[in-house]
Amino acid sequence: MTQDLHPVSTAVLLAVQRLLQVPFCLLTRVTGDSFVVHAEVGAPSGLFQGKTLPLADSLVGEVVSERTLVSFTDQDAVLPRLERGLGVRSALGFPLVLRSGTVIGALVALDREARTYNPRDVELCAGLARAAAADLEETFTFDRAAELERARLAGLLARGMAHDFGNVVSSALANVRSLHRLLGPVGSEAREALDELAASLEAGAELIARLRDVGRADPRGAQRRGLDPTAVASKVVAMARGLFTEASGWIDLRLQHPDRSIEIRGDEHAIEQALLNLVLNARDALKERGGRVTVRVLSQTVESSNREAPWMIPGTWAELVVDDDGPGVDETQAERLFEPGFTTKGERGSGLGLFLVKTTATAHGGGVRVGRSPEGGARFSLCLPARPRGSSTAFRPPLVLVADDERGLRRACARELAAAGLAVAEAASRAAALEIVDADPLRIVAAIIDRDLGDGSGADVARRIRSQNPRALIIETSAAPDEEGIVLEKPFDLGALTQRVLAAVRLYATGGSGG
Repeated sequence: MTQDLHPVSTAVLLAVQRLLQVPFCLLTRVTGDSFVVHAEVGAPSGLFQGKTLPLADSLVGEVVSERTLVSFTDQDAVLPRLERGLGVRSALGFPLVLRSGTVIGALVALDREARTYNPRDVELCAGLARAAAADLEETFTFDRAAELERARLAGLLARGMAHDFGNVVSSALANVRSLHRLLGPVGSEAREALDELAASLEAGAELIARLRDVGRADPRGAQRRGLDPTAVASKVVAMARGLFTEASGWIDLRLQHPDRSIEIRGDEHAIEQALLNLVLNARDALKERGGRVTVRVLSQTVESSNREAPWMIPGTWAELVVDDDGPGVDETQAERLFEPGFTTKGERGSGLGLFLVKTTATAHGGGVRVGRSPEGGARFSLCLPARPRGSSTAFRPPLVLVADDERGLRRACARELAAAGLAVAEAASRAAALEIVDADPLRIVAAIIDRDLGDGSGADVARRIRSQNPRALIIETSAAPDEEGIVLEKPFDLGALTQRVLAAVRLYATGGSGG
């Protein structure tokens, strides 16, 4: 028998074994798309102990999926592959159902002889399975409590670190601002360097604020609103492209859009950070050999409780999926991936990345699923409750695109526009800009586009927007003199540019044209 057995579980298995006169019985628990044997009676030594087995093509998978008694004999010609491999010729499976209605596993009776079972004995065994489920519910509740306690302790550690780092960052940021005032009007390179330093420190301050929320179910100050998951994914892909250039191998980053329009509700910054974390993890998995990372926005309608994800209640769900074609996830480590402090990256890893991803998903009523991608590597899915979008404008604030390969100017422009209350998407290349445009062209009310984007002409982006959304304001910029006066020449007045964009947004909202 396996270790950590509860007396009730042991007694139930022995009773079922005697009633049905079968050689061995198992009590199983579902973990994701696999199951583990919680208890066993009569099984050959070492056959199941410590093993994680796939739900697919197994009796346990059938029982959990059907949520009812499942019976098989070899005469049915449909005996699941796992049982056939064990030489089983007849089997019974009973679902283990919690009071909440969640199926957490199955009680399975296996026999190497082809036979039928007395209906009265089967009915008695179904009652015993309910007793086993009640016993397992205590373990299930304890596991949830232990997970919450780990989250609480990680939160205490993170908040302590945030306090110390916060003091350092606040002091540095205050000094940068003082230096900015003391230097007065200086050369553009010096001012750009100060702006970059201030932006980096402000980003650090945002991350520290996020650290303070680790372990909290509902982070304080979180701004929850309706979001377009495709727009979130497009923004993350655009941000990640610049970070992918640091990889030693060639990595192709792609984005695939959903087949229908949906919306989620949540903290945009938190969801972006969680998805970016998954994308960068995929990059790290491919860093030495190179490969492909695909970000997919999927939608699905869940009709009933999901055996792989008990938190996935019936309704519409959005999945922000990150697939790669790397080595995949080691099954022996899959269950520990989301534990605070656990890392597969050695000294390079903090052990908090995936924990924070899961914390964000849980805080939004969702979860994270791990599996194998269509390309054969790892798949991480950030799953969030969603709903079909009722109209083309529901929950979608106007978006301003800033496309420029000069990071300092792009960030400064984006900060100025964001301070005016506008939603801003940044792109450092032609490819990234086109992805943002193609994701939702009608949402873009204004675009500030550098004519030379490094990997191609910004004019291509401008033409794409004009063809798909003629009402949008397009401002093309260039450092080269423009005799025709069509292009805004650098350097330009950010304040005046912001006012021009705001006027275009107001006009757009009333049905006019910004361009």
